[in-house]
Amino acid sequence: MKSKLTCVLVALMPLGCFIGCQQNAANNTPTAFSSGDVAEASPQQAATKQESDSSGADSKEVADERDLDRASWEPTKGERSEDGLMTYRSHKGVLRVDLTAKQTTVKFGDTQYQGTPFNGDYAGPLLRVRRGDTIHVRLNNQLRSSTNLHFHGLGVSPLPPADDVLMEIASGEQYEYVLQIPITEESGLFWMHSHDHGRSQRQVMNGLSGTLIIEGQLDPFPQLKGIKERVLVLKDTIPGKDGRLPRDFSLSDPIIRTVNGQVNPTLEIRPNEVQFWRVANQSANLYYKLALEGHELHVLARDGMRTTKLLPTNEYLIPPASRVEFLVVGGKAGTYKFATADMDTGPDGDQYKGATIATMVCKGDTVDPIKLPTPDQFPAIDEIATQKVDHTREVVFTENNKAHEFYVDGKMFDPKRVDTRIPLGSVEEWTITNNTKELHVFHIHQGDFLVTKINGEAQEANGLRDTVSVPTGGSLTLKMDFTEPFICGRFVYHCHLMEHEDAGMVAVAEVYDPTFPKDNYDDFYSYVPHLPTLEIKKLAGPFELRDQSNRAVSQQDLSGNYSLVTFGYTTCTGSCTTAVPNMVRATNKLKESGLEITPYLVSVDPQRDSVAAMEDYAKRFDGLVALTGSAAQVEQAAIAFGVLYRPRPLPDRDTYSVLHSPDIFLLDPDGNFVASFRDNVASEKITQRVRLIMEGAKVAMK
Repeated sequence: MKSKLTCVLVALMPLGCFIGCQQNAANNTPTAFSSGDVAEASPQQAATKQESDSSGADSKEVADERDLDRASWEPTKGERSEDGLMTYRSHKGVLRVDLTAKQTTVKFGDTQYQGTPFNGDYAGPLLRVRRGDTIHVRLNNQLRSSTNLHFHGLGVSPLPPADDVLMEIASGEQYEYVLQIPITEESGLFWMHSHDHGRSQRQVMNGLSGTLIIEGQLDPFPQLKGIKERVLVLKDTIPGKDGRLPRDFSLSDPIIRTVNGQVNPTLEIRPNEVQFWRVANQSANLYYKLALEGHELHVLARDGMRTTKLLPTNEYLIPPASRVEFLVVGGKAGTYKFATADMDTGPDGDQYKGATIATMVCKGDTVDPIKLPTPDQFPAIDEIATQKVDHTREVVFTENNKAHEFYVDGKMFDPKRVDTRIPLGSVEEWTITNNTKELHVFHIHQGDFLVTKINGEAQEANGLRDTVSVPTGGSLTLKMDFTEPFICGRFVYHCHLMEHEDAGMVAVAEVYDPTFPKDNYDDFYSYVPHLPTLEIKKLAGPFELRDQSNRAVSQQDLSGNYSLVTFGYTTCTGSCTTAVPNMVRATNKLKESGLEITPYLVSVDPQRDSVAAMEDYAKRFDGLVALTGSAAQVEQAAIAFGVLYRPRPLPDRDTYSVLHSPDIFLLDPDGNFVASFRDNVASEKITQRVRLIMEGAKVAMK
């Protein structure tokens, strides 16, 4: 694994941010930093720092740098849902959550258990966001071992500070994950959990997981608006005699199964009432063969992604890490078991008993029936079903039971080895072969797939998945695309039975931009270097763009007033997620002090960032002026600012990558560059520096 981290509050982003393969400079790991380390992007910035340091400001007026860091973190307040989950909702496009991993005593009925759940709550947190939102999760590791987080099912960047599972957060340290939910992401049910290799099974059984919902799953079905939603988180563990997870245990040992941290809770429904049940299997190893006594489950989505029609069933097998969302129609008044049946994963696998996991009580007045969704209401699935395949691969799962070793293509996990290199823009067909006598569960990070064959037999294209069971001695054929540029980097695919995962059944994939030289990717610790901001002192030429109101904006509009300007794009999952919010917060704070300044975002993705898209984006940031235009106009603006802007079309694909510098620039009323800040600098530091400059300019004018 990568070296252990000592991270304070904010994760450094790479100076080079690009819509294609965004890479770190030195070692692809987040870097510890104090907000006092304002990275100087050019000599003029260093000069500005010297000027501000000698401005004669009373040292008492300058807040302690660490206090500034703490002040910049305002956690979103949570509230306990009816289902018993501590729920955090994004506000104005941002969600900030503090999670502490620490040993604590939890109670399952009369049983006391020594677990390590987030914030002492075995059920785990529930994060609720919308597409385009930015999530900040500050993970405080108070365990005796390292840990980390994986945001399961999300198609976001695998690079820090987003969904990087190849790093470890050391004991006693904390780290801030920052990821933006792409506008293109599916609405649905996802989760997050420890992915620390060799420890994930025990940490997840001890409670280190949480749930994440991207709102909008029922939007295509207006008749379902306002129906009752239930989020049901399935977790299980095996308490030893001392109330702890034993060092050695078997899945045939007595298991405590919980729903939202409770043992066999009661769920109420009225006759004829339609409810939306969202079930997440957050077990480290257990399959759940679900059935609701006397009722059908009308499956609407799997792994966060809608099916192509309702799939009614009396029993649903949900593998570890998978999710299922279904409609339940209340039957006759009475009491019904929501249960999982006995399970046998094969001769070399595990056998464990079923159990009633919840009890549904149907009572009250009969309600008017609601028409269930019809196939024509379901949005079509991704066009991947008809796309041409560029590459085929076979992935083989094997194991050595005596040595308790598990392999992908004959090799155990090595984080420094890249097992599969995938060119950005490709559509691939993978055959996952299970050459063992037990079930395995295939999962790949940063994407999803279409199951096209099971044991060679063609399957109906009825929805995408991200976690699926591989038959004993059989195979699955999957079709997946790697066309979203923000997934570039290194991530893993593996068996999601965490016992197998921890024992080696993991491989490393790397999605790379084929327009970059291959040598840039050979060394695990040497991605492309930081991109320099060109050193100019004044806007170097004219430009004209359009703002979110379709009003023309030129370099002249930036005259007569101070401006903060950064380059980015609306679906950014990298530097923009810190640069834009920090810039806007700083300008709003300065305006409160009577200082006039305007924040600007210049899109480097004009093909997708239309005026309408910029209008939607700007609504999330008070006062932001969001600029776009043609590719030629954006290039002219980049020249004017002296920043790197390098579009790279991908051959034979309707996509491209853009390399650009994400610095924040301060311009004075005459169009002079007077300061620049890296994207990760806290808004308070920007506010402090800009206030000194602007107030100093007022004094000079007098």
